[in-house]
Amino acid sequence: MRCPRTHHVRWLCLFGGIRIVDNSHTNPLAFSPPLDIDGLFPPERRTGQPRKNWVREDFFEEPLDVERAYWLGFIYADGSVVFKPRWALRVHLAAKDESHLSTLHARIGGRLSWTKSRLRSLMACSRKLCLSLGRLGVVPRKTYAPCAPPNLVGQEQRAFLRGLFDGNGCLHVSKRGYLQAAYCGHPATVCWIVEQLGIDTNGKPRQRGGAAYAQWTSEGRAIALVQLLYGAPGPRLERKALIAQRYL
Repeated sequence: MRCPRTHHVRWLCLFGGIRIVDNSHTNPLAFSPPLDIDGLFPPERRTGQPRKNWVREDFFEEPLDVERAYWLGFIYADGSVVFKPRWALRVHLAAKDESHLSTLHARIGGRLSWTKSRLRSLMACSRKLCLSLGRLGVVPRKTYAPCAPPNLVGQEQRAFLRGLFDGNGCLHVSKRGYLQAAYCGHPATVCWIVEQLGIDTNGKPRQRGGAAYAQWTSEGRAIALVQLLYGAPGPRLERKALIAQRYL
């Protein structure tokens, strides 16, 4: 199902003097224009104290390989970047996905902890890391005003899409034993991933509140999606990979 695009935007708010755009009212299918990333993240204040937690600050420097493209997609879907009170990447996952977050922690460093709501949390404080992610589309308030994903090709693009789907997608086997898939997110991101997958959805992507979701409810289309995303080597969320493995 192809998604039309227009180009009207509405200013939402200011972040560090940079305007962040929300298209949800005038044009929910358009990404926000590129941001002045260096202006968005002010210069780092040096305290003279050594960093408490190791961070691999150059992990998302381009060009990206398959592994880093996957983690970029996962963070684009399920992570957030903030600069107050400090420049940090944050990722919160349910306890059942703790091992997946531990793998990301082993790759980029930072600090693991538990939130009050019993979510497993990773925080990696680094302005350089946040700048790299910002240039690749992971910006503050991306839930409401996402920037366009990076231009990747080949296996790196498949890995990025798999990361997106592991973050915000769903694989489900119905009571009748049929595989079904769905993806939920900002309308612009949902339309983009449908276009990139090239697999028609069952019906038009639907909107609910500020979010949209696409569904692949016929088993043939769901299996095609699984084979495209999980039929290639690279990182993956274990509980979704276990479902996908039955159809590879």
